[in-house]
Amino acid sequence: MKTGEKDQNGRGRYNKSQHNSLLRGLAYAAIVVSSTAGISANVQAGTVLKLRAGQYNMNQLAINPYVTTLMSVKNEKPLHYILQFKRPLTVEEKSQITARGIQFLRYIPEDAYIVRAKNSTLANLQQANSIVQGYTYYQAAFKLSPQLEKYAAQDASRPALVNVYTLDSQNKVETKLKALGAKVVQSGPGVVTVKVTGSQVGNLAKIDSVEWVEKAPKIGLLDFAPDGTTLPPSTEGHLSQLTGYETGTKVMNFDAAWNAGLKGQGQLVTVGDTGLDTGNLATLSPDFSSVLYNAIIFGIGSSTWGDPMGHGTHVSGSIVGQGVLSNGLVHGGAPGAQLLMESLWSQQYKTLTTPDNLATLFQDAYNDGSRVHSDSWGSVNVPSGVYDAQAATFDQFIWQHPSMVILVAAGNDGVDANGNGRVDADSVKSPGTAKNIISVGASKNYDPNEGLQMQVGDACFVNPKTGKCFVDPKTGQVIHQWPVGPLASSYFSDNPDGLAPFSSRGPTADGRIKPDIVAPGTNILSDCSQYPGASTLWGRFNQNYCWSGGTSMATPLTAAAVVLIRQYLQQSGAPSPSAALVKAILLHTAYDMYPGEFGAIGAKNGQEILTPAPNGDEGFGRVDLANVINENIEFVDEKTGVGTGQVMRYSAPATTRKVTLVYTDYPGSPTAATALVNHLGLEVVVGNQVFRTHDKVDNAKQIVIPESVVASAHGDDEIVVTGTNVPMGNSYGKQPFALVFSN
Repeated sequence: MKTGEKDQNGRGRYNKSQHNSLLRGLAYAAIVVSSTAGISANVQAGTVLKLRAGQYNMNQLAINPYVTTLMSVKNEKPLHYILQFKRPLTVEEKSQITARGIQFLRYIPEDAYIVRAKNSTLANLQQANSIVQGYTYYQAAFKLSPQLEKYAAQDASRPALVNVYTLDSQNKVETKLKALGAKVVQSGPGVVTVKVTGSQVGNLAKIDSVEWVEKAPKIGLLDFAPDGTTLPPSTEGHLSQLTGYETGTKVMNFDAAWNAGLKGQGQLVTVGDTGLDTGNLATLSPDFSSVLYNAIIFGIGSSTWGDPMGHGTHVSGSIVGQGVLSNGLVHGGAPGAQLLMESLWSQQYKTLTTPDNLATLFQDAYNDGSRVHSDSWGSVNVPSGVYDAQAATFDQFIWQHPSMVILVAAGNDGVDANGNGRVDADSVKSPGTAKNIISVGASKNYDPNEGLQMQVGDACFVNPKTGKCFVDPKTGQVIHQWPVGPLASSYFSDNPDGLAPFSSRGPTADGRIKPDIVAPGTNILSDCSQYPGASTLWGRFNQNYCWSGGTSMATPLTAAAVVLIRQYLQQSGAPSPSAALVKAILLHTAYDMYPGEFGAIGAKNGQEILTPAPNGDEGFGRVDLANVINENIEFVDEKTGVGTGQVMRYSAPATTRKVTLVYTDYPGSPTAATALVNHLGLEVVVGNQVFRTHDKVDNAKQIVIPESVVASAHGDDEIVVTGTNVPMGNSYGKQPFALVFSN
């Protein structure tokens, strides 16, 4: 097979010298596909339902099928049930069950599904099929988020906005909601937002076609807000002062990609944020006027896409800013790309608002040809680490549009509440908890002289109404976020091997690695909005450029890197790379920051990162475009995939040291205790040694072969991807995936 050709399965061979030897092409590895006749005997039989509401034994809940068959089934209507099996289903078995009139809707661990069917049909299935563990009604107790259940108990008379997610028959659900006294505020596909009192909440979940009920998420910007008194004064900065680090791109080694000719040419990137600059083409900053593709207004009651907050302009500048106003010194990571701005700022409510159907944000961008969507906002009123219905919406869109890369800021809720000198775990919020997105945390930029120069220990919890520090009412003392050294004595941008203290940490509630990646998010210099009265964020550098920080700033920088990776892949022979492949390369080439800026001093002494990547502090590491360009990377973008019990094998050079597997998983149910639906296994065989992942919750996995093993290896290695359990596959009943490996 010649360079650039593709075999009958759509897999290609790409020569690493194809583009001036700087663009490392990705060589095709031979593939053998085999399918097992049955399911491995060591797979644990499903007996327990693992739900957010708790764990339930099916044997104690199950409806007696023999009693059901004795009852009259005249005029019986389909309802929603949870149907559990004793083991994973094959594609053929699932197809046969569907043919009986049973509709599979959602997967529930272990080996169970929310289904729509007649009771008698399920009873007949269980009597005829020995692999059925049992079935039970999809009960109201399963459908309430723990947060909402607590609210209902404590605030019976106080109204709240509640999202009701439907499985089907939405019009009928709305009618029943109104009959219960709920006021419908807005309605989009699959979700109805209602205003109800706490006493009414329990009744909402009793409606059969309701899947899940939770408090409506309130979204907010994810830039870090320091005490207003600590902000640097607005000064007339001189361009001669700039070192190249100010934009954050130098730490990420963007230079390596730019020198290889990658600047985002031919790419369209979308930013969903507060708007862009003046909102007027006639007065738009020359840093954007030549690259703005379009602007769409989504903010409720807004008539302009102008940016009164400064946030949307700053993040956009980090991606496509042209640097015209700085003699080319302050520009984005992908200045050759075009920008589609989706303005979410509501002039009416003075906050961010999204359309009733959240997927509209992504669909409009997708229809315009954009395949990268950057979102520096998230929920501010939901529990940390939870995979909720909003996160599932993000995953749903990517599952249905597998080439769409969506990046989300992980949040700025990192604190040292227990005073042990380390930032606490579990502070990422939805939608940063989604599986298929790229969740971005913040590392430190390197700018020790300008911007916000203060010791981390002097920072405090800020009252958003006053912009000043919260004070303990008992002691009168300022409440600090990071009061203990060595973290407290460091500065916000003094060491690029450090993490931003405010960056939200993982893992998620179900144990998944989040954030996925980190990028510089402190003292980032980018464009100021010239909209009248616009915020100057962390303060001005000069009239045209402002400082800012937060995972909000790390996310667009990562989006710019993603734009260049997509361009790189397309120029290397992959015209339509999947989001899974783009993410796999981003994670595979990341720089591991372990043990962090304070070194291996031990947890009790405040060591920043306790284990090598991937971990819940840095994810897979910090974005490093030099590794994308310089590493001899090979990849497979497998767009058909494997089903339950199927195996795909790849040969790889004996020098292979790192293997990364990423796949776009089917959206999980917010009812379930774990978000992962389809489980793929990864192993690498080197001689007579087998290295495998034991992770059962993540859809991004990595194996690093010890150097001593690589040095003594002979012949080819074998990489094995196994469909351990694929309950909700694509139209073929399979799970597509991307595989990346290198020496």
